[in-house]
Amino acid sequence: MRTKENVTSYLISLPPGTKLLTSNQRYHWRTRARVTKELRTMGKILAQQQKIPGASRVHARGIFHYHDNRRRDPGNWYPSLKAMIDGALVDSGIIPDDDDKHLIFDGIHRGYPNVRHGQLALEIEVDDG
Repeated sequence: MRTKENVTSYLISLPPGTKLLTSNQRYHWRTRARVTKELRTMGKILAQQQKIPGASRVHARGIFHYHDNRRRDPGNWYPSLKAMIDGALVDSGIIPDDDDKHLIFDGIHRGYPNVRHGQLALEIEVDDG
């Protein structure tokens, strides 16, 4: 059972304006691989800076802060979030794998307030109990 008293939350936010991938883009494979590697590395570094403890299971959700108030499809940012999850959670050693046994993923949500140039963040909840 998960209660708020035994859960610690962490927020890993990429710098505003970071080059991201979307589901709608058609990058050359080499460009896509480079951006994926950069996002994965940034996620790992940012998670290590926060000294997030290892866990057997975590809850995570993506948050995208747009730069304006137009209607959007937050799910289009999943390729960027996937790379960030791999780096922040798996490569940094918080969880051994990002399968459904170790990661409960709650999707990508619109974040408020808006952020100039846009910003992707990953909210992680680790059960301390």
